[in-house]
Amino acid sequence: MIAAVLKDVNQLVLEDVPTPEPGPTQVVVDVKACGICATDHKAVR
Repeated sequence: MIAAVLKDVNQLVLEDVPTPEPGPTQVVVDVKACGICATDHKAVR
């Protein structure tokens, strides 16, 4: 699967990673979209 991986501050890269296997009391969620709050963006900058 393709994942956005934060390597370092201001270094977000797309990588092919193994699909996680859930444990007996866990689930894997397929995220279709997400967003970043403007406040979070300002805090990083």
